[in-house]
Amino acid sequence: RWGYGSKVRLGSNTNNVSLCFFRGRDDENSIIPQEGSSLTPAENLVWSIYTKQKIHKKLTFDFEYACSGYTRDVRNDQNVLDNFNYYNNIGWSFTPNATTQYNKAIVTNLTYAHEKYNVKFSYKRIDPEYMSMGTPFLNNDLENLTAGLTWKMLKKTLSITTTGGFQRNNLDQLQVSKETRLALGLNTSYSFKKKMNIIFSYSNFTSRVQQEQFFDIDSLEFFQTTHNLSMRVNYKLGNTKKVKKDIIFGTNYQLANDTYENKTTISNNNLGYKHGIKSKGLTLYLSINYNKSIFQGLETDSYGPTFNVTKSLLKKKLVARFTYSTIFRKANGFKQNGISNFRLAVKYKLSRHHELSLNGTLLDRKTYEGTQPSFNEKTVTLQYSARF
Repeated sequence: RWGYGSKVRLGSNTNNVSLCFFRGRDDENSIIPQEGSSLTPAENLVWSIYTKQKIHKKLTFDFEYACSGYTRDVRNDQNVLDNFNYYNNIGWSFTPNATTQYNKAIVTNLTYAHEKYNVKFSYKRIDPEYMSMGTPFLNNDLENLTAGLTWKMLKKTLSITTTGGFQRNNLDQLQVSKETRLALGLNTSYSFKKKMNIIFSYSNFTSRVQQEQFFDIDSLEFFQTTHNLSMRVNYKLGNTKKVKKDIIFGTNYQLANDTYENKTTISNNNLGYKHGIKSKGLTLYLSINYNKSIFQGLETDSYGPTFNVTKSLLKKKLVARFTYSTIFRKANGFKQNGISNFRLAVKYKLSRHHELSLNGTLLDRKTYEGTQPSFNEKTVTLQYSARF
C-alpha cells in the first residue's frame, strides 16, 4: 500500500483556511491469493476543507468537511456512468468502478472564551462505511451533539467543567438495530497553595440498543448505564529548584448495569512517590498498584509494584530509562499468575534532526493455577528517526 498527501493553509492562527488531499492505492501484485480470503486491492482518495474564524474577540468558529471516495476492488472492470459526480471526472488520480463508495464527515465547533468561563458547542457526523487509508482506525456511522461549560473561581484555583452530549448511529436506517447514548460529565480541579492539586471527575453514560425490525419482540431492546468516578491527588514535598519530591495518588471506580440486571464493578488504585534531582538529570519513581473487578460472581484482584528510573547524560543528548513492574493476579481468592516486565530504553540525539533509540523488553509470566503455560518473551527494537 502506497499513499501520499499534502496540506495547504492560508491565514493566521486565529483566522485561516486549510485544504487537505490524500491518495492511497494497493499494489495488486503484492496480494497473494488464498482460499477463503476476501482481501482485495483497494484505492482511496480523500479531500477536506477546514476553516477557523475568530468571529468576535471571544467567539471562535471552526468547521471541517471531508469527503472520501473508496474503491474496494480496483480489479473490477465494471465502469460507472460518467455523471455529475466529480470523482468520475478527475482522470488518473482516481478511477471509480462498481465497488466504489462515497462518504463524508463533518466536524464543527463554536467556542466562547471568557476570562472566567468557557462555553463550547460541538457537532460531529460521520457517514456509515466512511473509510480512509490515511488512518489505521476510524469510527463511522455516528452523529454527536455535545455542549460543555468551564468556569474558574477563587482566583482561578478552582476549575469546574461540565459536559453533556447525545450520540446516535444507524444514520442510513439500514442496520438491524440502532443505538442511542446520553453522556453527562463533571470534572473539578483545585490547587491549594501551589503544593497540592486535586482533580475529581464523574461521568455517566446511558446507552439504549433497539431493534429496527420486529418491534413487537421486547427482548430485542437493551439498556446499559455506566458510572465512572475518579480522583487524582498530587502533593509536593518541599520542592526546590534542585530537588522535586511528589506524592501521587489516583483512584478510579466504575459501575455498569444493564437490562438483565448484570452488575460489573471495576476499581483501579495506585499510590506513588516521585523524586527528581535536576542537577544530575535523575528521576526516580516508585508506585504500588491494586485493581479489583467483580462480574457475575467472579472476583479478580491484581496487585504489584512499579519502579522507574530515568537518567540523562552527555548534556542531555543521551537519555536512559529502566522500568520494572510486577502484577500478581487472584481469582476468587486463588492465585492465578504473576507477570514481571523488565524494560530498558536508551535514546541518543545525534543532532537536531536525527535520533537513535534502542529498546529492550523481557516479559516473564508464571502460572500458578489454570491451563495457560508459563513463558517468557524477549523483544529488542532499534530505531532511527529523521525529522526535516
